[in-house]
Amino acid sequence: MIECLYDAFMSAAGNTDNYIDYLVLKDFSYKTERKTFDDIYHDIINCCSNLKDFGVTADSVVAFEIENTYQCLICDSALIMLGAQAIISRKGDAPDVLDERIGEFSATAVISDRSSDRISALPHITIDELMADNSDPRIPERYVYSKDISVMFSSGTTGTPKALGITEIGSVWSSNNFFRFMHFNSKDKFLIFMPLSNYQQRFLFWGCLMNNVNISIGNDMTLLQCLSNLEPSILLAPPNFFYNLYCQQKKSDSDVIKATLGRNMRYLLTGMAPIDNEILYFFSEYGNEIYQIYGQTEVGMLCCNTTVENKIGTVGKPIIEIELSEDGELITNSPHPIVSGYYENGKLIDPMPRKRSTGDMGTMDDDGFVSIIGRINDTIILSSGKKINPAMIENKIKNICTDSEAAIFKTKDEKSFIINIVIISESFEKIDTESVKGTISRMGEIKSFTDPYKIVFMEMDKTVLSGLYTENGKFSRKKAIDMLLSK
Repeated sequence: MIECLYDAFMSAAGNTDNYIDYLVLKDFSYKTERKTFDDIYHDIINCCSNLKDFGVTADSVVAFEIENTYQCLICDSALIMLGAQAIISRKGDAPDVLDERIGEFSATAVISDRSSDRISALPHITIDELMADNSDPRIPERYVYSKDISVMFSSGTTGTPKALGITEIGSVWSSNNFFRFMHFNSKDKFLIFMPLSNYQQRFLFWGCLMNNVNISIGNDMTLLQCLSNLEPSILLAPPNFFYNLYCQQKKSDSDVIKATLGRNMRYLLTGMAPIDNEILYFFSEYGNEIYQIYGQTEVGMLCCNTTVENKIGTVGKPIIEIELSEDGELITNSPHPIVSGYYENGKLIDPMPRKRSTGDMGTMDDDGFVSIIGRINDTIILSSGKKINPAMIENKIKNICTDSEAAIFKTKDEKSFIINIVIISESFEKIDTESVKGTISRMGEIKSFTDPYKIVFMEMDKTVLSGLYTENGKFSRKKAIDMLLSK
């Protein structure tokens, strides 16, 4: 039984049956590179030796700019084996972000291809230097963390980055729990492409290693090439990916879905945001079931649909202990939270309780399947006292008005409350806005409003619109509403 990540990496030694595939750009085209788990093990040990030669030890705090590449996963794993604590930044963050975090967490070394006065003042290591062949590769002593293995930054649903401490015991337990519940096997190949360069792909990488599941890796820019060239059997993607594929298929006479997903796909997973049931039923009838799952960075996977049990419209059955409060909020009780707590000015200030409110409203049916209604803070109370959650309505509106986002919120004029339905896009040139207004007005949820409402179409510059997304790639209602209310 693997109890720490050091053991997980050591378990890859000698395993030449399982492998990782990734794309490399050669001669203006993508080629597939393959490494066995045994190769992964040797690359990690090699990287450990290079880190030690640069003076990195279990006492080191290393500021690390990471991206979703094989090389970065190897270096991240080597830091964990040595017992160093990594302060993770995305390579796409603003240049001054790394400098700020170096100072905030008193980093003793930096892994980055960038340069600055603050970076130059510390041992500065590049990925290429860490991946170079070491003449004397040495296996480090076994290390089990009593501190956080890393500090990562997640904007969650608010869009404001928070520093989260990642625990080793929670990562190992939650990852294994998820992989075993989902019945992934050694013949599967999991495509890890998530745009989050700070936790998701690490969590899944560890799970694949511990459970002998093949890996393919890419990023959001190379997703289609990865699907075509690497032919994974498992894909975890945000609802927008499936929505866009749904729209393309509806417009085409050819088999767009099969052509995009490849021959081997057996497990399409989605979470992170609501998805319309119409899309789920469409894919199901097409022979490519989508399985909704639900989790939180702080705790890991909470509920999942599987190939064994899948109920469309739900996020599946609980895989950890959960309960519903009187208000319908989901409460988790995890034996090993992934996140130790929140950091401020480099110090852990808000430890994570074992029993935790999620902030999400949900229901559970008689068969034990959970449905997420929306965020509890987003609930709108109509003048009649009826509670509505805008997230599900917004999702339906986005399906009516393609290539757009929607935000519903309540304001008050001199006489009454008004429900504002704002649809945001770069352009509505090809949209019959009056027809869309009529369709929205006929929606059952809108017809049930007891307060007056107005539907507004707002064109927005691409740069401004991009600022309304979190680093997870999710549209932030809070950011959008704050901006709209400030106008």
